[in-house]
Amino acid sequence: MKNLFCLLILLFIGFSVPAQDNAGYLIRANYCENDTCEAVVIAQSGLRLRLKPDFTAKVLTVIPFAKKVRYRLPDPSTDSQIWQYDADSIPGRWLKVMWKGKTGYVFSGYLGNGIFRMDKPFYLLTEAAAYCWDDAYISSAYHYYGVFPNADTSSLTVKACQPLFFNRDDGGMGGVTFTLKQKQPAYFAFASKDSFPEGKVNVATGRQNIRPGGNQKIDLPQTNWDITLRNIIEKDPAYPVSRLIIRDKKTGAWHRLFDDDTYCENVVLDWCGDLDQDGTPDFMISFSSDHSGGMALFLSKNAGRWKFVKLAGIYFWGDCC
Repeated sequence: MKNLFCLLILLFIGFSVPAQDNAGYLIRANYCENDTCEAVVIAQSGLRLRLKPDFTAKVLTVIPFAKKVRYRLPDPSTDSQIWQYDADSIPGRWLKVMWKGKTGYVFSGYLGNGIFRMDKPFYLLTEAAAYCWDDAYISSAYHYYGVFPNADTSSLTVKACQPLFFNRDDGGMGGVTFTLKQKQPAYFAFASKDSFPEGKVNVATGRQNIRPGGNQKIDLPQTNWDITLRNIIEKDPAYPVSRLIIRDKKTGAWHRLFDDDTYCENVVLDWCGDLDQDGTPDFMISFSSDHSGGMALFLSKNAGRWKFVKLAGIYFWGDCC
């Protein structure tokens, strides 16, 4: 396909690419039937069911996290609601819902189409994303961190944060995302099963990039490593495939950066530094084309035998279709 930069023939349910079937969901709402729809509560503290469509109205009950509710689609010919914002600046509107025999109103900002199953140690996330690449990775069993750059990008700060998940729905295209409620938006974020070291991390940037068809390489600062695309014979000797590899320039040892069938184009080094504080550099690369993009984080900690780094997580997005 023209301009397809990373064809992730995706076994990436374990990373931050949303699954497109029920296999990747812990719980998922059913689609609308006629004028009745189903949704899932994504507010971790529960969602208030109110007597009237008003933030000050009487609370009938609190619908717990991950429970399903049913609601009727508003009639566009008579519905005059405008978008509102709650006390946390989350946008939404009031929906009349039915739950356990009670009928009342809930704020739509805390209803989503599902919650992803989390069974991997690490998930790369993006704050305030939505639409085709939602971030429905919500679990009280994980630690959530934001990574914030300083003004001149010479360092990053890793900070534990409590995300506020909400449904970002603008004109009918929605997805579950989150805000870290910090003054400065996160450069990226992640959820980790184990606690992660916080604090300032000095990083080197270079904006080096490589494209297929040439001999370009990315030299990773403060290491003996470089990244390049190499033709590798995997199945048929007549048809070598191009794979992104990392190589030790002194010893010649190398390994593939991606374990699956991933073809990469226009790869850029974003930064290199010891994010996990194990004494060995880590790095992030990004990629882009006319209609898609992504970022991948590689960590050196627990990389495995014969490897320098391992893919901790990847976040990929493309045109909605």
